[in-house]
Amino acid sequence: MQASQGVRVVAVLYITNSRLKAVKKKGMVQMPNNPYLDEWATPFNAFPDMMNYHAELTRESQWRRMQVNSLYVSPLDENSYLYGDKSRFGVQVSQDAIEDTAKHLALAMKVDGAYFPLRETAWKSLLDRAKINGTALPKLGREELANVLNACLALFSSEALLLIRNEKVSAVHSGDPRDYSITSTRCFWSSRKAWRSASPARTSRAATPTTA
Repeated sequence: MQASQGVRVVAVLYITNSRLKAVKKKGMVQMPNNPYLDEWATPFNAFPDMMNYHAELTRESQWRRMQVNSLYVSPLDENSYLYGDKSRFGVQVSQDAIEDTAKHLALAMKVDGAYFPLRETAWKSLLDRAKINGTALPKLGREELANVLNACLALFSSEALLLIRNEKVSAVHSGDPRDYSITSTRCFWSSRKAWRSASPARTSRAATPTTA
């Protein structure tokens, strides 16, 4: 679905990193071995390579609509009960993804009865759904933080749009189509490439799409 006029468009990207590469295999882009990492990234040597990669990424991603007051967050640090119980997670979630999350945001979200680690990219949108913010929040212990988030999430009946990608919840967007709309990555980047080609003088001032 393409974004209508006035709808905020967010491209789902990973910032380039020279250590990791997406490679072609039989005409398809093969995912690197560890895209579940919060700090994972991949470079592209050509625009078609990036487009093929995003097409594969789109096929493997899941979008879920849920009521905000049904969202539930649990701690996922090394001392949490979830850390040592992989059976509570979605079948596609690996122990490596769990351990990586414990080193970063250290939170997990329950989706349709199964837990998924929360990627750091989901932090801002999760706070938006709970309608809270502040620099003190990340300093709380994970159990305290989960309790605060759950108490605030329970207050709102609006809809959330979750993105599950590479074994983790990567974003908790607003489910209101006036706020956020799923759009074709191919359409977005084709339009952006045409815009940059037609307006070279403005290229240096073009904003980089944010990570969802």
